[in-house]
Amino acid sequence: MLPRYPTWQYTRRFFGRVELVHSLTQFINRDVLSARYVSGLLVVFYLRAVNLSL
Repeated sequence: MLPRYPTWQYTRRFFGRVELVHSLTQFINRDVLSARYVSGLLVVFYLRAVNLSL
């Protein structure tokens, strides 16, 4: 038999999981955006260096 939890405990666990997933997705989005931003800056600097060397 499964232990009988009160519904508020179930909802607390559920919302804790949702909050964890939400914070993880926010962290991943922020990291991906910063990585794209940094790579874009590197591409711009690379193109400028190539143009200067030509």
